[in-house]
Amino acid sequence: MLTKRVAPGRVSLLFVIALLLLVIISKAARGAEQETIRYCVDPDWLPYEAIRDGKHVGISSDYLAILANKLNVDFRLIPTDTWLETLEFLQQGKCHLVPILNESESRSQYLKFSEVYFSAPNVLVSTDNQPFLQDVDNIGERKLGMPRGYRMVEFLERYYPAIEFRLMENEKEALIAVSKGDIDLTITSILSANSYIQSAELNNLKIAGWTLLEDRLRVGVTEQYEYLLPAINTVLGEINDGQRMDIYQRWSNVKIVNEPDYRLIWKAASVTGVVFVLALVYFLMLWRMNRKLQRQNNELEMLRRQLEASNKELSYSSSHDPLTQLYNRHHFNQQLQRRVEDLGDTCVLIVDVDHFKQVNDKFGHSVGDNILRQFADVLRQEVRATDVVARWGGEEFVIFCPQTNVKDAQLLCERLLISVRQKSFEPVSQLTCSIGGARLVENETVNECLERADKALYRAKNKGRDTWSWGGEPGTAPAS
Repeated sequence: MLTKRVAPGRVSLLFVIALLLLVIISKAARGAEQETIRYCVDPDWLPYEAIRDGKHVGISSDYLAILANKLNVDFRLIPTDTWLETLEFLQQGKCHLVPILNESESRSQYLKFSEVYFSAPNVLVSTDNQPFLQDVDNIGERKLGMPRGYRMVEFLERYYPAIEFRLMENEKEALIAVSKGDIDLTITSILSANSYIQSAELNNLKIAGWTLLEDRLRVGVTEQYEYLLPAINTVLGEINDGQRMDIYQRWSNVKIVNEPDYRLIWKAASVTGVVFVLALVYFLMLWRMNRKLQRQNNELEMLRRQLEASNKELSYSSSHDPLTQLYNRHHFNQQLQRRVEDLGDTCVLIVDVDHFKQVNDKFGHSVGDNILRQFADVLRQEVRATDVVARWGGEEFVIFCPQTNVKDAQLLCERLLISVRQKSFEPVSQLTCSIGGARLVENETVNECLERADKALYRAKNKGRDTWSWGGEPGTAPAS
């Protein structure tokens, strides 16, 4: 019997081919695996979305089905009892996606949003006996009810803080409360209002006005799934108008009749005409409101700039002496309240204009004020950028010198005396000054240091003025 032998090279080639096929099949299998994403919805917000018999229904369910098919994702519903609980689940990470909601400042803290894929106006709803309010500006003191957790609550709190409202569990509860007269009106989406009014037979309700803020609905995801947003935007952008209309009609209680009913046609035509007129009025109002809002924004921006300028002016006035434009005593005290031990050696000088009362008596207070302004300029020119010069009161000035030892502070005293002596003060010609100084020592209060500097100033005056004297440290004899 003959046995056919297979060449070793051929066996190796077959083995390699089989291995490659296994790798390809394995990759394909992994690519076919669906990613599972937990999501939550508003359990009672038809026609947009709701949970009925444990299932997700409404407009958002159809859009989510398209996303699941195109993205190969298994969206798994996590049921909630209220919209507020849905928002809490998203913040706690119990679910990671919500298929339809408005973007808001608070929600942006824990969600990322797709592009807008569905829009609808929000309306004021009241009973038949209420007047047409036109917009939110005319609510006044009427009792308003708003569902908890809705973006419109944030909008009212921010732009209409004077309007008081009562929080309700959901839109349906708010509409029923309006119908019963417990509250005067509520704000809701025109589509959900129509759905609830029909289902609950709230025949005494009407649209009483429009709001500036319309529903601009998006998909929201937690940060973990932000990477999906470009793909979600692509899929939503590819949905054509026909598909969108089919989804809308499926959840808007549109009935098709086989035989023509001309009364129904006339009713439909009348309703269509009313809706067209209302839509036209709405868009005209929206255009007018946008212009009004733009004007208000411009006015607010102008007021903001004026307020900033006033605040700067007020801040400057509260810290500066109006005559000399130096810091005032209040600001100087604030500077000294800082942790001066962190600044190293710190010295304080008190400077007094000699015989200033004679200047006022001879030339008048107007000239005296001008002399003080010139004197302040001399002080400002001689000190460092880190020093603080302040008018202490009358003709007395104080200089706060951080990072300055006694020797440098005494050199500054000499420079000041020379600069004042050489300065020609109009119309007095020449003036002199006296200076008292002290170094702030450890465990000494600022006031105690100032008292030593003040005593040193009096010694300088008693020595004949136009000189300086230094206050010795506590327990030591004063320096000359």
